[in-house]
Amino acid sequence: MIGPMEQRFDPEELAASAASAFAERLSAGPEAIPPTAYNEDRASTMHELLLGRYRPEVLALVGMWFLWYIGNYGFLGDAATLLSGNGLGIGSSILYLAVGSIGYPAGAGIMLLTADKIERKLLIFGATVVWLIGMLLIGTLASGTVVTVGAFLATLALGSYLQVAYTFTAEIFPTGLRARGFALADGGGHLGGAVGALLLPALVSDATFFIGFASIGVTGLLAGLIALDGPKTSGRSLEQVTQRQLRRSWGPAA
Repeated sequence: MIGPMEQRFDPEELAASAASAFAERLSAGPEAIPPTAYNEDRASTMHELLLGRYRPEVLALVGMWFLWYIGNYGFLGDAATLLSGNGLGIGSSILYLAVGSIGYPAGAGIMLLTADKIERKLLIFGATVVWLIGMLLIGTLASGTVVTVGAFLATLALGSYLQVAYTFTAEIFPTGLRARGFALADGGGHLGGAVGALLLPALVSDATFFIGFASIGVTGLLAGLIALDGPKTSGRSLEQVTQRQLRRSWGPAA
């Protein structure tokens, strides 16, 4: 005789019961979940990111992306116009930048081969060094060839940096904070794009062409230095990356 604790259930009955419960939940709709559940989760997440233990990471990453986007948007938005206004002509300027844009797929290809083999923050820093060199070459206006090489290095850096920096940014946050943490970092950083689009023409106009491009090269390098001070992520699980005792920077360990 089978006692109450030994009662056997038919698998088909269990499956039917689960399907029925699932159907009831679907028919109930979102109203079945108290609004406070959403609000409390959102408030808790934002507190962790803005005021809690991940505040140093958010601030560092916003700064990193802000500095990077200054040069990124300045170069992409203004380079052709500024080059043409400084003696190269609009047709030649577009040609030099177009030929130099071969660096985009080249940079992405490099990251495809190295992003999981070399520490990602080192790759980010390396890309910003290449960016600085490219900006300095463009700033010299020495010749069409020099400008083309500078444009190639600049787009090589762009194609490299973006691929690995997006991954690096997402890896910094644990699963429950990742989407909002990434949105804060990249979204806040895009304010730098607005600054860069205005800053580069102003520097070229008020100072010199070289100083303008050298300046956005330096802001890119500063972004790389911020990343260089961050945690190691390559070869580690997301759980290891987000464990506070493994962090050596961007705020004290818990």
